[in-house]
Amino acid sequence: MIDPHALKSKSNAPGHYFGIATVLVSAASFGLMPVFASLSYDGGGNAISFNLIRTIAILLFITPLVFLLKRGWRVPQKAIIPVSLTMIGNLTLGISILSAVQYIPVALALLIVYIYPALVIILETLGNRQKISSLQVMVCLLAFLGLGLVLTPSFGNLDWRGVAFAFVACISLTLLMLAVHCARRDVDEVTLLFWSNIGGLPLIILMVPLLGGLTLPETKVSWMALVAGSIFYIIGFWGYTLSMRFISASRASLLFNVEPIVAIIAAAAILGEYLNWMQLCGALLVIIAVYLATKS
Repeated sequence: MIDPHALKSKSNAPGHYFGIATVLVSAASFGLMPVFASLSYDGGGNAISFNLIRTIAILLFITPLVFLLKRGWRVPQKAIIPVSLTMIGNLTLGISILSAVQYIPVALALLIVYIYPALVIILETLGNRQKISSLQVMVCLLAFLGLGLVLTPSFGNLDWRGVAFAFVACISLTLLMLAVHCARRDVDEVTLLFWSNIGGLPLIILMVPLLGGLTLPETKVSWMALVAGSIFYIIGFWGYTLSMRFISASRASLLFNVEPIVAIIAAAAILGEYLNWMQLCGALLVIIAVYLATKS
């Protein structure tokens, strides 16, 4: 197990590069997760069942580690609010993004979600009591223009439920990014992973009958996709929470731009989903916008 304190030097270079590496692994894992989720749906599964299984999987993985690594269960009083917001953000993100890919292509869902880095920049700027620059305003407009290009060619064929779920996922991911960054100041990543998932488990169970019931895959391939998606969820969430001790939420949101790229490539290779040239241009504008946002 890597000791985060051992990675911190006076220059913070080792910890900085470790944070970058863990964010990239996390982003790639999260990019693969909805692709395998969509594949499991084709075999009879549904979003709420996938969310339930992956939550149980990460708890079965994390709970023994709390004992083995002697990390403790206690959350400091000043960290209760950010840990609670992490739980809420993770719960709503999981349900919304996994529901979105039931109605619209994975690539389109993630490109809608990826307005969130601009939101992170704006909220961090306001939180630090700084003035929002004209560049930041331009970046947000650029992101929405790109999103319009992505959606316009197939807007008539899009299911509004998928678009709505994707926008909820965007807001949820913004909340999750900022909450995890705050929580990691006082809470170990293993403890944070445990509470952010165990806290949402009862709500997920209550929501199962409301969102289609427990529906498990019926084919071997879809079961393999469910297992793979759960594994990528564990890797992605752990990598992200670990990285927040070493880099800022803004830098993490920039590095997370590899997630939609991985998802688009994986969706093309596994699901046969492709974007036309206008949509690719829109995707490029979105990526440029969120890159400029982190530089503003």
